[in-house]
Amino acid sequence: GVRFGSHRINTHASLEGTLACFITCTLLAVFAAKFLFTSYSLAGSNLMAFALLAGLSGALAEGSIKSLDDNLVMPLLSAPALWILLSVLA
Repeated sequence: GVRFGSHRINTHASLEGTLACFITCTLLAVFAAKFLFTSYSLAGSNLMAFALLAGLSGALAEGSIKSLDDNLVMPLLSAPALWILLSVLA
């Protein structure tokens, strides 16, 4: 988003950066659900829903609070959302 972000969503986030964050978070959620969260049984449509909602959660958290570092904001905002998603979908 910093290098290639030409379409601004707000003062600190670009469309390109937000899409990159969404794609990365979605792919990491699939990996984590398949290989790290083995005590949860996510498969099929539940896995797809979890991954897409996790990607959305990460992208929204990354672009939400300008005054704080996104490396702090992303875990603080997206971790509760992911916990709720796992509780509902697994």
